[in-house]
This record gives sequence, C-alpha cells and structure tokens, in this order.
Amino acid sequence: MGLELAVACNPRRQGLTEGSQSTIRRESDALAGTAILNRSAEGTFLSLEEYDEALEGHCLVFGWFGGDLAPGSYRISRLAYRTMEEDLASGSRSFFSWGAVRAREENSMLVAESGTLEIMTVEQGRITGSFELTGFVIDDGARTDVVWAGSFSAVEGEG
Repeated sequence: MGLELAVACNPRRQGLTEGSQSTIRRESDALAGTAILNRSAEGTFLSLEEYDEALEGHCLVFGWFGGDLAPGSYRISRLAYRTMEEDLASGSRSFFSWGAVRAREENSMLVAESGTLEIMTVEQGRITGSFELTGFVIDDGARTDVVWAGSFSAVEGEG
C-alpha cells in the first residue's frame, strides 16, 4: 500500500489545488483540506489531503481503475488482488481507498473495506461528491474499526 500512497499523496502540489476543498469526518474530529483528481498510467486518483510546513497532515485516496467517471454511486472495496479479479470477472468496477495521518499526536494508516462514493458532478476540470467508508486504522500497533465520511470539490491536476 505504500507505493499507492506515494503515487497519490503529494505535499508539493499543495499550491496547485486552489479552489478545491475536502472534509473528512471521523469519530474523533474532522480533517479539512484540498482535493485533486489526477489521471496517470497507474489509474485515476482522487486525493483529499492537507500538509503543513513540517509535512505533517493527512491524505485519503480513492483509486479508480475503470473508465471515465460520471455522476452516480460507486462501491468502495478493499484494495486486494482478489477484489480486482472479482471486479474484472463481473464487469463492474470499484473505487479502492486508503489513507494516512501523520502528526505528532497521530501516526495512522487507514485500510478501507467497504463503502460508497457518490459523484455529484463531473465538469471540465472539476469533480464534486461525497463518501462514506468503513474500515480500520492502525495507530501505534492498535487496530480500531472506523467509519469516515465526507465531501469534496476537487480540481483536476497532475500528480
């Protein structure tokens, strides 16, 4: 999962996301940030992220390995080879999601297992929507089940 995070999370593009916004609601708090949609040979990635000067912050990624995106409701599935094979066999596609929070008080990794991503609008250079996912975080060796939900207004950009 580290390589996928490295591809989709990028503190250096912080200034390229002007006009975007995201909110991630968690049980303990909410994380506000930017949102960017980028397409590459590896897939299409929607990254909700925010970093400070010390590169502390968060990144929540939704990866899509299907065709063009359109308004509608999409399933979020656990990123696993078996799930990808099942998607190929059924002809349906899932978003895959993962994330991380890096800060003095928290150093966690999110593994998303299920959920829904709702795309409201797809316009030239912008995509809006909301999500709710269930999964677990690993923080300091402890596993905690979580539900994260939120919304985004993402600009299209480069990785």
